[in-house]
Amino acid sequence: MGRIMDYKEFQTNLKEQLMDLLPEGHQVAIQKVMKNNDLQFDSMVILSKHVNISPNFYLQQYYKRYLGGETTEEMISEMLVLYERTKDTMEQYTLDLSFDACRERIIYRLISGEKNHKRLENVPSIPFLDMEITFHVLMLEEEDGVGSVMIHDDLLEEWHIDTKRLFQLAQENTMRLFPIQIRSMEQLLQELLPQTGPMPEASEVLYTSEEQEGSVDPLVVTNEKGINGAAVILYPGCLAALSEQCKGGYYILPSSIHELLILPDRHNLPERELEKMVQEVNENCVQPDEILSEHVYHYSTQLGTMEIVQGME
Repeated sequence: MGRIMDYKEFQTNLKEQLMDLLPEGHQVAIQKVMKNNDLQFDSMVILSKHVNISPNFYLQQYYKRYLGGETTEEMISEMLVLYERTKDTMEQYTLDLSFDACRERIIYRLISGEKNHKRLENVPSIPFLDMEITFHVLMLEEEDGVGSVMIHDDLLEEWHIDTKRLFQLAQENTMRLFPIQIRSMEQLLQELLPQTGPMPEASEVLYTSEEQEGSVDPLVVTNEKGINGAAVILYPGCLAALSEQCKGGYYILPSSIHELLILPDRHNLPERELEKMVQEVNENCVQPDEILSEHVYHYSTQLGTMEIVQGME
């Protein structure tokens, strides 16, 4: 194996290889992109006169793959396929950001308020506990992902609507475009690991109480796309419907911006341990730009409210 390139050499090498394979009239640029949780990534994009959109190829992620043994030739081949597919898909769409063109495609997402101070500058947002509701225009929807544009204050001003109206539109559209999906943990594990043979029930793993009779399997809540699915808890009636399934109050553990784990509260689960579990999962299992919160939440059936669980020191 040859000498391992450092990150700067890798960027230059990848850019030059890509340029050599692109038709005349194309350029390759590397730019800084602000992602969720105020994380900055180096993004390589392909530009041309006729196509004003390109996938973001995040170079830090490609460099990890390179260090893991993948060749730059394999990466370039993948990039070209993704670019062509995006170009073909975008020919069916317009980048018209007028209100009439966008009103049916305005959606919301749920992100960390604590980790997004820079990203939340100059954008309309609504606080939700320690999180923030942000607004986006859905530009394209494919089997393996979606493309969207974040709504900034200047676009809202151009549309002559306020944040309240924006939320109303986003709620209608997000529920329609991204229906809720609720699955038991047992079902999810069986889908993810179908070849591993008999597995212990999820309740046996998560509940240490001797009395498990009548326990409800933990639930995984997201949307049908599995993308930015944590926002489903904003859907009217969602929290109450989960209470019915759990037969009472429950804890909400934010797995990521994409999904939530729901645990019935009647099993005397130690709240501090739940919070530690969320923090350890965030540190070891979740991509930094996909972390939603370091906290655990509780839904009270009596009060009909969701609150942050204040972990014990």
